Amino acid sequence: MLERLKLQCWNCQKVFELTMETNADPRIIKACVGCGEQVVIDLSPYQNSEVTMLKSEPQGDGPTKEAKTERPDIIPTSALGKEESTPVKNVTDKT
Repeated sequence: MLERLKLQCWNCQKVFELTMETNADPRIIKACVGCGEQVVIDLSPYQNSEVTMLKSEPQGDGPTKEAKTERPDIIPTSALGKEESTPVKNVTDKT
């Protein structure tokens, strides 16, 4: 799902917004729009639970499960190389 997220750069502390796919890799590398440093956005701490969605569609296949996300208004970022050793996906901005 495409979502507009507010992020805070680890380097210059600037708060900026990016639209990105949040159902894909929970760790993404972007560039800060303020200072240009690479930031690692880790959404995995905010994808912690699952909810069952009931839909009333005539040809529905029954209930579906979706991840419930509870994120802070501003998501902190970290420096590239300073995060845990988990593969990170570099994607382009879809604004």
